[in-house]
Amino acid sequence: MCTISGTKLEADVLFLPISGSSSHQFSSPYSGKFRAINGDSFDVSQYYDSSRMELNLNGLVIWDTDDELTITVPWSFDLGYKSDLFQTNPVLQLGLSINVFSKNQSFKFGITNLATIGGNVIETACIDSLFRDFHCGTGLPWIDRPSPTKSDAQVYNITYQLVF
Repeated sequence: MCTISGTKLEADVLFLPISGSSSHQFSSPYSGKFRAINGDSFDVSQYYDSSRMELNLNGLVIWDTDDELTITVPWSFDLGYKSDLFQTNPVLQLGLSINVFSKNQSFKFGITNLATIGGNVIETACIDSLFRDFHCGTGLPWIDRPSPTKSDAQVYNITYQLVF
């Protein structure tokens, strides 16, 4: 028996949306403001402005197998990002947590971002007056551009609890 917001539900599997926002959270698009090697400042932020709706949702799927085992799948969905020079495809991330209970102790093992489906980042180069490719987000030559920042790190956690 599970209780959510005062409502009792009898279910073996619960799907719980926990939070959402109208923003992109999986990758970090560039601002488009940079200082060139010669010291000149540039603002090409219009090329990094989002051109479609942004959406991020996350929640939990809880499977209560019996009184001694609960499996939890934290999930996150991001609709992606699209601008002229920076695009991130939609992404679904799934984790896994296994909770084993006994009379006075519990053991929990969990992994965030166990599986990431989608989330490919595509960037496009700018071209300077000498027809050289460069990265408009940083001002660096295209060959030296940084790898895009993504929220796809796996985090492992282990918890043992003994109750007296």
